[in-house]
Amino acid sequence: MTEPVADFQALLSAAFAVERREPKDPTLRYGGSGRSEDKLREFTSTPFYHALLPETQNILRHIRRVEWLRPPQVDALELYIYLKEVRGNPTTQQLYREVLLGDIEGKSALELTAAELERLKAAKAQIEAIEQTLMGVDYPNTIYSLAMGTGKTILVAAMIFYEFVLSWKHPDGPRFARNALVSAPDLTVIDSLREIQALDRSRILPGEYVNFLDTNLKFHYLADSGAELTVLPGSAYNIIVSNVQKIILRRYRRPSDARTLFGDTRRAEAELVSNRRLQRLQELDNLAIFVDEAHHSFGRSLEGNLKRVRETINHLHTRTPLVGCVNLTGTPYVNNRMLPEVVYHYPLADSIQDGHLKEVRFYDYSRVKTEEFVRDVVGRFWEAYGEQRSEGLLPKMAVYCATIRELESEFRPLLEKVLVELGIPTAKILVNHSKVDDDAVRRFRELDTPDSPYQFILLVGKGTEGWNCRSLFSTALYRRPHSRVFLLQSSMRCLRSIGDMPQTASIFLSTENRNVLEKEIAANLGTSMDALQRQKNRRRITIKVLKAKKVRLKKPITRIVQRRRAKIGSLAFGLDSVDLSLYEPVVTLTKGLEMRTAEAEKVYRLQRCYNSYSLVEEAARFTGLPCLEVERILRQSDDGIDSVLDYVNRENALLHDVVIPAIQDALFEYEEKSGSSEEEVALAANFPVERYVSGDQERLVMRPDGGRERSYHLDHYIFDSGEERRLFEMLLTHERVEEVYFTGGITDPAHNEFYIEYYDGQAGRWRRYFPDFFLKFADDGWMVIEVKRQDQTEHPNVKAKDDAARQVFETLNGILYHVKPDDQIRRGEIHDIFQRAVPPPAGA
Repeated sequence: MTEPVADFQALLSAAFAVERREPKDPTLRYGGSGRSEDKLREFTSTPFYHALLPETQNILRHIRRVEWLRPPQVDALELYIYLKEVRGNPTTQQLYREVLLGDIEGKSALELTAAELERLKAAKAQIEAIEQTLMGVDYPNTIYSLAMGTGKTILVAAMIFYEFVLSWKHPDGPRFARNALVSAPDLTVIDSLREIQALDRSRILPGEYVNFLDTNLKFHYLADSGAELTVLPGSAYNIIVSNVQKIILRRYRRPSDARTLFGDTRRAEAELVSNRRLQRLQELDNLAIFVDEAHHSFGRSLEGNLKRVRETINHLHTRTPLVGCVNLTGTPYVNNRMLPEVVYHYPLADSIQDGHLKEVRFYDYSRVKTEEFVRDVVGRFWEAYGEQRSEGLLPKMAVYCATIRELESEFRPLLEKVLVELGIPTAKILVNHSKVDDDAVRRFRELDTPDSPYQFILLVGKGTEGWNCRSLFSTALYRRPHSRVFLLQSSMRCLRSIGDMPQTASIFLSTENRNVLEKEIAANLGTSMDALQRQKNRRRITIKVLKAKKVRLKKPITRIVQRRRAKIGSLAFGLDSVDLSLYEPVVTLTKGLEMRTAEAEKVYRLQRCYNSYSLVEEAARFTGLPCLEVERILRQSDDGIDSVLDYVNRENALLHDVVIPAIQDALFEYEEKSGSSEEEVALAANFPVERYVSGDQERLVMRPDGGRERSYHLDHYIFDSGEERRLFEMLLTHERVEEVYFTGGITDPAHNEFYIEYYDGQAGRWRRYFPDFFLKFADDGWMVIEVKRQDQTEHPNVKAKDDAARQVFETLNGILYHVKPDDQIRRGEIHDIFQRAVPPPAGA
């Protein structure tokens, strides 16, 4: 008998492919370089599209027009919709029967050929074998496996938004969810799931659906043990995010009525008891459950809290029938065998090859002492990454230690010694473990910000699931950790994509750890270290500088000027209106190995007792004002210094949360001043740079076989599209062009300083924009050219780039900025580029 899981997945994938019917031309597939209208025409002609409800068609057309989701996210979402709407939302057992039996299901033995009878016999044997592992689940229960860093959280959000829109438009349909529970294994993952609430929903849904969700969505994050789930019975469009301990069924001991002659209580039987949050969930209808990091709820044993997630979900289903359960994981294997519930699998090796993750190299150390390990690892890290920022972030290395004692007494002193030898500031070290203070935890959470100075992160039991530090380029594990799974989770943290991909991450291991990791990769990911490092059909190119081209550019700057107000009136701190209960910490009491969690209890803390002098001194230190002035402000406030002192002694945090900010806001006003500064920017800095090209990208690579004097500041140009290459070839040979440089191929500010900053209104943050071409006319005029797909020229993000570019190049520097649609390039229409020229920038 063949492997039933493999046969099932292959047949399901084939059936979906027939319905979805991907175009043969790769440029017309999702994410391809073809025109949006052409790609949409191909997609909307498929049987899959025509089988969908009108609202679903509208959503998928919008997703394919915007093209913000990654291809694996779209593949998984459309398979989810296929199972929901085309297959009728079957249970896993029903889906296995439909897929494995196929066209022979329902036929009698007399209607079947001999070959079909053999296939029926084999299929039934496979179904019987697989049903023994499906745990009798009688609701849709599927696994979507996407590698870490490819966007499982955004996929969950897309699935939930789709469910809510469809349930709104089809309120009587039992297939669609009106409420969603997102379950995570721990609080770290809970933090990462907040992305669901912050997500710009217009990237996934058309405007009318976004308005509906903005009005009706209600988020509930159960991160604290004392947090109540305040959902109304029968309400809709609730998204509840909780770690498993907050909703899991628990075992409590209760005394039996039967007693012995001596009055001893017999051993009580264990019973499953739902906590209050679970009871609230049972009062919601049309509930869908999404289990993040779902490998915790599947495994070798169903015992213990993590494995009881499945038991809890089954219990919920008996109280309120579930629309379905979607499990998401990056590790779909148990004991080297894929879990039978997996319907979609996007492996880690493919994520690396497709550029969604960093490429990886492993180093293992045998017969080396700890100090030798630290010295070599730090040296290699500093040589490879140093202080070269990606997206404005410093590269970081995480060193995982087995115990706090080992970290503090051994690794930290050795690391400080090595850094001093290399002339690297020891202030670049950050420590995080269970005993660090809140400020250290805050700095750890802010590692992925431009202001974070830390590059060497020492960890004990931290930095695994849910730690999404994109600027992490390296991990190091010398001593063997207590958990084999921890080794897998921690070592792979450095693979998330950042900056101008592809990038390469480095993993440093002792030989013992490498051997363990090799086995864990095979057991949980179904691949090998060698496969992760191997570049299939890809060629590495080392790009070198041929011409050190630089240009002086004026760029806009904005300065915030602080001014002291001449007079301020009496301040009102409003301390009597502050809810002091928000500052009360809680303790979570756990008993026994089952991690039963008691309700929140107050913790008695040791608060600092200020007097009027120490209060004034600390306020003066943080405001920068003289002590006498601070004292005067406090005494003349509506509260008076005695009242302020009373409140601050009751809750010390009020001094920095309320009092000091109020003084600063009252004393100072701020004015924004705009101007410009001139700087020399390099078109190529910090070279050489390594890049990888696949077979279909080879046609986009050019070397200076001609026209070297007129161009080629680099020895390789790697274009993004055929239209870019064609435009370059036309400009290179045009009689009115004296110089032309392709500047859009390197989009990392560490290597290309020819960029401008613009505000991305859709993402809500500032971004860097690297134009495609910089050229000089024969009459000394200069121009910047950007190539855009014709259907994207009106996109808000493109408009934002254009506005910022015209301000920098045309207004400040007198350089013409020109957007060239790709359809005009295909027709050879470039005459508009030469309609006028402008004077060269100063110092060009």
